[in-house]
Amino acid sequence: MTGACTACTTIVVQQWWRDHPLTDPEQSVSSEKPTLTRESALKLAAGGALAVAAYLAADFLPPYVFYLAYVVALIAVAYSDLRERRIPNRIIYPAILVALGAMFRFPGWGSALLGGAVAGLVFIIPVFIYGPERAGIGDVKLAFFIGLIFGFSMTLYWALLVGFGSAALVGLVGIALRKMSRKSLLPFGSFLALGAVAFLILKWASRA
Repeated sequence: MTGACTACTTIVVQQWWRDHPLTDPEQSVSSEKPTLTRESALKLAAGGALAVAAYLAADFLPPYVFYLAYVVALIAVAYSDLRERRIPNRIIYPAILVALGAMFRFPGWGSALLGGAVAGLVFIIPVFIYGPERAGIGDVKLAFFIGLIFGFSMTLYWALLVGFGSAALVGLVGIALRKMSRKSLLPFGSFLALGAVAFLILKWASRA
């Protein structure tokens, strides 16, 4: 399971590295050693500060405050994937950092990392088989985030199952009505995110 967590983390980090290079892209490779750009350094510092702030805030803020933040992030992800077929890094990366900071308080860092590894592994396998262009690296990051917030639990299992099941149901109905074909692409991230939202609301209500 450690290997699964490492693989999931490696995929996410490699994607972040491609999106936020730490060196100036216009710098000559042969002239000078790579240097950290100011923009990238600020992003790294802001990301670290966000994770630390979440860690500190989890000690005195009730869990439902974080649940609400997670719901907002997941709804934004669902909307973006539905309209643009993409999961924006500007939403999912901060959400992951907050979950990493808060995981020491809830659901517990061990359960959170294990849940993130298991959920991410489910979506990493198609990436290795079909490549990131077809499988979608955004779904891996989203699944990792969902695993962090639910931890390794039956709630995580049911949240993922609802995401898979609802996507399959919509696909089958679309094919039956001839509105879709077997090659049609569904915004799977939207179904995954909304499944997680449903169980976050249930989790929130159970604590009320």
